[in-house]
Amino acid sequence: MFDDLDRPTFGRWVAAQHGVAAQLGVGIGVHVALRIQSVGRLSAYLDRLDEPYGDARCIAGLSQIDDALRVQDYLYLSHLWVLDAYELVRLLGAMVRTGSWQPVSPVAEKVNKVRDDLAQVRVPLAKYEHLAKLQPKGYERNALPGDSIPFWVLVPSRGAAWLLDPADPPIARGDLGREVLELVETIARADR
Repeated sequence: MFDDLDRPTFGRWVAAQHGVAAQLGVGIGVHVALRIQSVGRLSAYLDRLDEPYGDARCIAGLSQIDDALRVQDYLYLSHLWVLDAYELVRLLGAMVRTGSWQPVSPVAEKVNKVRDDLAQVRVPLAKYEHLAKLQPKGYERNALPGDSIPFWVLVPSRGAAWLLDPADPPIARGDLGREVLELVETIARADR
């Protein structure tokens, strides 16, 4: 399944995981590094699928059950990626709050920003909170009005995204992936 991933992007995740492990120390650093690699591997895999599945013709052209199941897998893996990426960044934020990790101030601020950006999507996805009835125009959507989770949409060249409010642009998984990757790279480069 992960044979077809964006190898240069995955290489960036792997390089960053080593720097983060060094920043955090032997105990928790190893756990966090392994989590970064897992989140990064899934992100690099999904990155390869964002463009083809972000094409509305992809959905319109589904004629086989296998094709539909591949799109469903892509969307569900995107959902799971958000949940795990959030937990990774939440853990880093908790370490800052408890004082078990004391990064320089700009890094701590970036951890909080990325956590908040992920939380916008993660909280409704994980908790199945009821949202307003959304009627997006110009997007393929996943559910009937009144469903209790955010509507996923397929955005051209950006792939899976979630529409939380009709007045706001959709939040794409790929954009969140790049934000998390930039965070771990920042942590890896930060002064200790």
